[in-house]
Amino acid sequence: MFLISFHVNSSGSVWSIPYMQSPGRDDFDKAGHKCIVYDVIFHPDALNLAKGSPILQHTLEQTAVGAVEKSFSVTLDTNNIRKPKLR
Repeated sequence: MFLISFHVNSSGSVWSIPYMQSPGRDDFDKAGHKCIVYDVIFHPDALNLAKGSPILQHTLEQTAVGAVEKSFSVTLDTNNIRKPKLR
């Protein structure tokens, strides 16, 4: 688990976003094609803050993509990222 928090110091704002990620797992897309799924889970507080902010939503998405690419040495197809509608 990685922890990222927000605070303000003398030089400006510093952000941290708590999240967890899992290694890739084989799955199938809606068309039945084999794909690899990487799960990135954010703390509920981060998700609640992002609900009203497209900029913060984009930041969470970029954080997830960057974390997976760096941790697992992969390049993700960012045009085909899917977010499940879970609570």
